[in-house]
Amino acid sequence: MRTGPDLFNIGVRQPSADWQYGHLFQPRAYVKESIMPSYPYLFEIKDKADKDEVEVHLPPDAQPKGKVVVAKPEAIDLVKYLQSLKRNYPVLPEEPQ
Repeated sequence: MRTGPDLFNIGVRQPSADWQYGHLFQPRAYVKESIMPSYPYLFEIKDKADKDEVEVHLPPDAQPKGKVVVAKPEAIDLVKYLQSLKRNYPVLPEEPQ
């Protein structure tokens, strides 16, 4: 039995890196009934992001007060991988006519 989403084409269904980062950090801020765990160890909570860091843009009610969430390199790599999952072609080849 499958208990989670099919990631086969998540890069087509959710192409936004902002959505992917936020969903990894705080899944229920994006899908209220989600059973997906959060992955806080892929992120840092800081006072301010450096110019070369990827700041995660969360919904207002999920944003830590007076802080920013910054993606670690592992989160950046994971989001790139998820965005590469763009299966948008038929699973089976068409039958010859």
